Amino acid sequence: MFADAIAKGEAVMADEDATRDEVLDAAKDLMFAVHALEMKAADKTDLEMALELADMIDLDKYVEAGQAEFLAAKETAEAVMADGDAMQPETNEAWEALVEAINALRLKADKSVLEDLISQVEDLDLSGYTEESAAIFRAALEAANSVLADATLSDKDQAKVDDAVKTLRAAYDGLEKAQGTKPENPGGSGDNQGAASGNDNNSSSQKGQGTGAGTSADKAAKTGDNTPIAAACAGLVLASGAVLVILRRRSAK
Repeated sequence: MFADAIAKGEAVMADEDATRDEVLDAAKDLMFAVHALEMKAADKTDLEMALELADMIDLDKYVEAGQAEFLAAKETAEAVMADGDAMQPETNEAWEALVEAINALRLKADKSVLEDLISQVEDLDLSGYTEESAAIFRAALEAANSVLADATLSDKDQAKVDDAVKTLRAAYDGLEKAQGTKPENPGGSGDNQGAASGNDNNSSSQKGQGTGAGTSADKAAKTGDNTPIAAACAGLVLASGAVLVILRRRSAK
């Protein structure tokens, strides 16, 4: 383009019969050629890096605020990146807008601990606890569910989530068992005690009888044990006498 403009201008200058319009036209072409030489291709290195970073961002991990601005800046940057005729000022503007949109994104607060805690205690049967401690627990559980459902909480609001966890845990640990009620019929209790006392007396009487019977049995057992011994002794005496008689008879012969 520049070479053509130079050649045209030299031809016009060499032509003594060139008209005024021809001279102006050649001068205009030469000016455009010089201007084109001064305008260099835009350096898109930074813009390309910013777009690579933007492609790595998972918007599901970020709060909704700022996402629309980010997507718009990313779309503009992609268009400038694809434009072969884009100039440096336009490229720089697209890069600045995209970087600012990226920095404006906010990660969601980490609610995993809170979610697990709620799932563990939300179905707790509170009928066995005091009304006061149960009321405190219900309020803490309601507040925790509200924090869990709040999609606007970012990493800057993590303290709020952590406080909800602490409060719910404290309310759970603070639950107090309700005291059991005492019997309302003392007379019925007395009757039972009387019957029990009578049974105890009968048991004592039976126990005494059993002891006596046991003593008699012991005695009978001892008596029975002496009988075989006496019989054995008598048998030995008779046998000895028979031996003596036989010996005497043999001596007489």
